[in-house]
Amino acid sequence: MQFVPSPTDRIGRKRLFLTVVFAANFLAFLLHMWVDGTSAFPPGGTLRGDHYAVISHGREILFTPGAYWFSFVHGILFLVVSLVCILWMWHLRRKACSASDATI
Repeated sequence: MQFVPSPTDRIGRKRLFLTVVFAANFLAFLLHMWVDGTSAFPPGGTLRGDHYAVISHGREILFTPGAYWFSFVHGILFLVVSLVCILWMWHLRRKACSASDATI
């Protein structure tokens, strides 16, 4: 039988926190994609005059330089935060499983 930590123990609280952080990060990225229409990361963009053009699904979306760099940095942060949450959750799951095996 597999041990599933509840939110009342330490590992369970950490897993709940990571789930909330991951969900908030994902919703912020979806909102960003909905408002801007795309993300500058990973496709990048080309500077045309005073705007950056990012191609998404066959159309060009223009960004001001500030909005382009915000979009690019937000895309990188989304990726990093998501990977950290996933790897930490995996680590906590292994830790919880090994702790339950030790008590059997």
